[in-house]
Amino acid sequence: MIFSLQGTVSFEGDDFLVIDVQGVGYQVFMPFYVKHEIASLGDTVKLFTYQVFREDSQALYGFLKCEDKDFFILLMSVSGIGPKLALKILSASTPQSIVNSILTDNLVALTSISGLGKKTAERMIIELKDKCGQLQGMLSVETGTMPSGKGVSNDYHKDLSLALKSLGYSNSEIQRAFQKAEGLEDSLPLEKNLKALLKVL
Repeated sequence: MIFSLQGTVSFEGDDFLVIDVQGVGYQVFMPFYVKHEIASLGDTVKLFTYQVFREDSQALYGFLKCEDKDFFILLMSVSGIGPKLALKILSASTPQSIVNSILTDNLVALTSISGLGKKTAERMIIELKDKCGQLQGMLSVETGTMPSGKGVSNDYHKDLSLALKSLGYSNSEIQRAFQKAEGLEDSLPLEKNLKALLKVL
C-alpha cells in the first residue's frame, strides 16, 4: 500500500494530478478542494494516499492531510459508497461540512450532492453517527476548505464555480481563472464577478 507520495506536479486533469516521483508519474485522484490548495505545475507536493485495487484496475486517491484521507476511508465504509462516490461527496463540500450534516441529520444538504441518493444519505447518517467520537474528532481538526479567491467568500466562490461549470468550463480552467482574475469581491453582483472570471478564461 502506498501511504504517501512526494514529488513534482507534472500534469493536471479535472479530478486528478500526475505526481512525478523520480521519473515515475503517479496519477492521483483527489477532491476539488484539494486540487485548489495545491500549487501550480512544477511545484513539489506531499500527498497522503489511499490505494484502491479492482480486478481490472487500481487507483490512487490523494489528500493533503491524514484526517481527510481517514474521512474518505470512513465514507467508503458505508454500504453503497465506493471510492468514486466518496470522491464526489468530498468534491461537493468539505469534510467538516459533511460531518456537520451527518451529526445534525441534514438529509437536504447530503442529497444535494450529485450522485448521492436519499437512501445512501440515510445510511450515511445511520452508519456514521454511531461513530460520533471519531466524527467529532474530525470536527476539531482544521480541514481543507475551498479557497475563496481574492475578496470572495467560500459560499460566493462556490456559486461562481457552479456558474462557470454550467457554461462548460472544467475544474482546472475554473481554478486558473480564480488565480488570475482581478477585482473579485463579495459586494459585487454575481454577473460582474463572472465577467471578471470570463475575461481570463
